[in-house]
Amino acid sequence: MDLAIWAAVLIASLICIYIVYDGLKVTRSAVLGEEILNYAPHDEYIDLKALREINPDIIGWLRIPGTSIDYPVVQGKNNDYYLVRDYMQEFATAGSIFLDYRNTIGDDFLIIYGHRMSYGGMFTDLIKFKDRLFFDEHEIGELFVDGAKWRLEIVAFGLIPASNHEIYDLRGNELREMMMRAMYVREATDGRYILLSTCDSENKAMRDVLLLRIVEQL
Repeated sequence: MDLAIWAAVLIASLICIYIVYDGLKVTRSAVLGEEILNYAPHDEYIDLKALREINPDIIGWLRIPGTSIDYPVVQGKNNDYYLVRDYMQEFATAGSIFLDYRNTIGDDFLIIYGHRMSYGGMFTDLIKFKDRLFFDEHEIGELFVDGAKWRLEIVAFGLIPASNHEIYDLRGNELREMMMRAMYVREATDGRYILLSTCDSENKAMRDVLLLRIVEQL
């Protein structure tokens, strides 16, 4: 009987150790290493050539001031590859921040995806925009691409079903649908837009989405 109790305690301890280890592993996979932070955008400049030597799939760098969103953006041949791979193309539960494989960087409507992590990082901070005060106080973002820095205006935040094909099909009705479903909206005009998308923290069938307009290309 004593042996059985000790065996149960040992198994429970090993499970706890694994849970802690797995949690730390997930957390580390959402943290950028020095090998890429050395090439993070500085002022108006990004060394995309150097970043592509790390991974040729890197197409830019996204930064949303006031949040932890400050990551390279990659693009795979499909939307599954970087769900479970980091910027080094190594397996990582946190995945990467990635552009929809159907997009080209010159499109009028871009979709960028990222995981919501329970430990923070990636697109977790999109949830902050559910707070109206936070939305009101944070208006800008930045996307660094080859030879340019795009200044972005945050124009809407909302929750949409993951199955909403009109948002994700890239056919042109996305902005109208987004505005209709948004929780908070700023006045927006015609132009080029970027949609950031991640899983909602309360309902896995929903997506937290942040809509940004490209207002200036430096």
